[in-house]
Amino acid sequence: MRKLYKVSLKISRIVLLMISLVLLVLTIIAVIFTLNESSILDQNFSKQGLIYFIDLFDSFKNLITATFIIIPVYIALQTLISNNNNQEGKALLDLRNLLNESENLEIHKKLRGEGGGWANGIPENEKANKDTWRKIDNYLGILELVNILLGKNVISQEHFDNQFGYRVNNVFNNEDIINYLLDYENKEIVWKELINLFKKRGLKLSLATKPGHKTFNF
Repeated sequence: MRKLYKVSLKISRIVLLMISLVLLVLTIIAVIFTLNESSILDQNFSKQGLIYFIDLFDSFKNLITATFIIIPVYIALQTLISNNNNQEGKALLDLRNLLNESENLEIHKKLRGEGGGWANGIPENEKANKDTWRKIDNYLGILELVNILLGKNVISQEHFDNQFGYRVNNVFNNEDIINYLLDYENKEIVWKELINLFKKRGLKLSLATKPGHKTFNF
């Protein structure tokens, strides 16, 4: 969605730029033509001469008006694009800082592929520790916030996937966390944002886990 939004902004900017340039050139030509006509008629700047001089521009008033409307619109659009880029950059930086806070970084390292401490599941002693699940809840909550930011076009799916997408995959691939999500009675509501983020990553929430684990389908 954001990609389409950015493309439409770029197209609008190019179109407005072309229109602005054409109108500006035509306006300059009109002014030169009018000044030239005025000099040929040798009008002096008496009250009557000034009125006649202004009247010479009457034929081009629509062109001049359009120019003074389109150019500010183009500048405003350019400013909007710049602000959006700055906003996304700040959001991505804030997100990185948040995910790199000590507790979140701890969860991330444990979930990482084969080298993570939870690669083969969360150890029983950590499962029994309520603080483990508090940290996991906080980490998952940040990922839900990401989905909200994606939905509001604050950050793009492309940039999120490039920078942080693998973290979502790591969560999805951990059976203990998935089964933890399933224990919620209204999981489709409680974890709605996280489930939608999985879907945006192309992770289908319909699979049979290892024997003894639950089967789920969203």
